[in-house]
Amino acid sequence: MAHRLRDHGRPQDRSHRASATRLDRRDRPGRDPPHSRRGMVGRRRAAQHDRRGRPRDRGLRARRVDVVSSFRAIPEQLQQLLCVDRLQADPLPLERGWPRTAFRMSVWLLIAVLWWIEFGAGTIAAVRILIGIPYTAPTYDGSAASVQDQVLSVLHDVVFSILAGWALVTLVRLHVPGGSTVHYRHPGRWVAGALSIPFTTFAISLGFSTVGLVNTVLQLPQKGFPASTYDGAWAQWLGLADSAMAGPTEELALLGVVVVGLRRIGCPWVVVCITAVVVRLPFHMYYGVGAIGLSVWVLLLVLIYRRTGTIWGIIVAHSLWDVAAHLGPASAMLNTTVMTLAAIVISARYLPKESPPAIDQGAPKVG
Repeated sequence: MAHRLRDHGRPQDRSHRASATRLDRRDRPGRDPPHSRRGMVGRRRAAQHDRRGRPRDRGLRARRVDVVSSFRAIPEQLQQLLCVDRLQADPLPLERGWPRTAFRMSVWLLIAVLWWIEFGAGTIAAVRILIGIPYTAPTYDGSAASVQDQVLSVLHDVVFSILAGWALVTLVRLHVPGGSTVHYRHPGRWVAGALSIPFTTFAISLGFSTVGLVNTVLQLPQKGFPASTYDGAWAQWLGLADSAMAGPTEELALLGVVVVGLRRIGCPWVVVCITAVVVRLPFHMYYGVGAIGLSVWVLLLVLIYRRTGTIWGIIVAHSLWDVAAHLGPASAMLNTTVMTLAAIVISARYLPKESPPAIDQGAPKVG
């Protein structure tokens, strides 16, 4: 019996020894039970990595599932992107009756006056070019623009930009008498403006590509703005400055004043988008019927402005676009390519990780 005594004299049962060898390793002491949380996590990690800790190839089917899941998540990400409103141009709480009606009429009148001052002549020229009627003005009929013409054009654009900027700032800072002035600022507005530059360039490129696509599908001739000629080097440099002024003149009046003004009088975003398209397309009608494709550009600009809450990046991108187009096709192609690649990189790096800010519901009522 002595040779069968182990573990302090207790007899060793051979059946117990045999059953112990059949125990699963996961059930032995010192390991987590297989159905516990830690046990399941361990098995999942073991299935994803080999003995050396390298990730296993999950196979083509698993990768297809990941791709399908990514595509299914796109609508949700777009919805989150569209729900973010950093502009926060809330309607003014005016009393019903004459005060509210007068304010609405003044905003619509402001939009109409600004449009006619800066873009009325351009609309007439665009329509004349479209239907083939001669229009005797520099840069429209092919005649050379003198230094005096360019100086007057640049001064006109500068004065109009100051006027439109003052109108936009006034609309932003309007408040009810007796209340406090609301400053619509948010952290990172300069970063948001810088990030909006490549997206604005991509929106402009997409809009003009849509113009060419519409004309191609409808088998219409591809039209464009008449080539400008200048009377000397100084006139050419002033023409470059005049091209750069297209950014502040158009975006301050046709985007900033339109969006903020209509939102301040309580117009829904659908009305804002339609109005932004209506005021932007007429002086681009020299492109023909395909100018309707520019509505894609306008709608994307409204979205970018609403998403970022700042307009300076949109102005810079528009000015860079016109300056590059003025310098030649090579500069325009380089600008479009660089900005489009930057927009793709920013989208892949930052946008999927952003989420709309939490809405403060306020403190619960007591009593």
